[in-house]
Amino acid sequence: MAGPDRPKLSLGYHLAEALFNLGYSQGGPIYRTLSKSRHVYRIARAMLKGRKSEEIAQRLADLKGASSYLKKVYEPSLDIEPMPTEKRIVFEMKLDEFQDDLLELIGDYDLVDTKILSDVYNMQWRKNQNKE
Repeated sequence: MAGPDRPKLSLGYHLAEALFNLGYSQGGPIYRTLSKSRHVYRIARAMLKGRKSEEIAQRLADLKGASSYLKKVYEPSLDIEPMPTEKRIVFEMKLDEFQDDLLELIGDYDLVDTKILSDVYNMQWRKNQNKE
């Protein structure tokens, strides 16, 4: 919602905020990181909806397949085990590939503007300052 502390929230702002949240989730529970990655994917897909290109369509289809696969094979035990298992390492490698491909797509099509990233960062910083 727009207001004095929040600019008009276009999809670009939602994507920037989701990217910051994804960055903050790294190293946390795998399921949280997976969920945030899938959220970033959905926003990027919505932003690219009007662009007609076979390359975009193929890249989005590949990302959708990877996202669905990761959601399907995730097991809560991946987050519970105290020591990394081979299964967890393989899952994290696949998740990293998904995130790499997603971030490349976002960069290749300039879905996030530097000004928007700055605005979102400053909003997050002000939020954190108000908590102290």
